Amino acid sequence: MDKLSLSFNSKKCLSVHLGDEAGEEIAALLRGLAEEIEDLRRSKVDVTQVAPSTNTEGKGFNDAASGKRFLGPA
Repeated sequence: MDKLSLSFNSKKCLSVHLGDEAGEEIAALLRGLAEEIEDLRRSKVDVTQVAPSTNTEGKGFNDAASGKRFLGPA
């Protein structure tokens, strides 16, 4: 069995309980989601955290964390 596909029993169960068309649609949706997750795992990159600013007056930038905004030269 392919890692990203449902087993025959799972597909059959979906078809029996939901009908052939709906079962196939759900199986295709799950397969697509599994492929998307695999793609995201393959393309995952590490994110470097940006160090918080030591500027306590909030001048010269928009400091969203403290709510202070750039007001121009003091």
